[in-house]
Amino acid sequence: MTTTIQSAKDLVAMSRDELDSLYKASEAGPIPQGDSIGTALVCPGSGLNCMLAKIAKPIWQGKVFDPATSTLINKILGLRLFTAKVYKAESWLDGKPSVIIDYSETSTAVGGVRDEIRQVAPGIYLGIAYLRTKGRARAVNFALDLTAGRKA
Repeated sequence: MTTTIQSAKDLVAMSRDELDSLYKASEAGPIPQGDSIGTALVCPGSGLNCMLAKIAKPIWQGKVFDPATSTLINKILGLRLFTAKVYKAESWLDGKPSVIIDYSETSTAVGGVRDEIRQVAPGIYLGIAYLRTKGRARAVNFALDLTAGRKA
């Protein structure tokens, strides 16, 4: 995969169309392992996106992936909440393989949410959160950075 993405910060500056193009051009990549740093991409392409990403940071910090159980758990307000199953399946955006984060069988609180991610650079994943509605409503984009432990 050829990309100029160096960190999740590069995604904050992109528009929704740019994020969608990058997502469609990317492979699913391996199912992540370990702790990730999350960045919410609430209003892609707007001047508010950077500010909203900073506001969301203390609320949602990312996800911790456990390959032994094919699950993850979210880091929210410093707590570990909302377990999900993790597996590869078709993207709701373009039908190509993605890593799916499925809360439907693991959480009554967020069971109506389905995330999908693709690797856009080594250790950097771009995600889309959907609501399980008739129209599969897109809720928000997000980034996951698993490179923190590898940076010098």
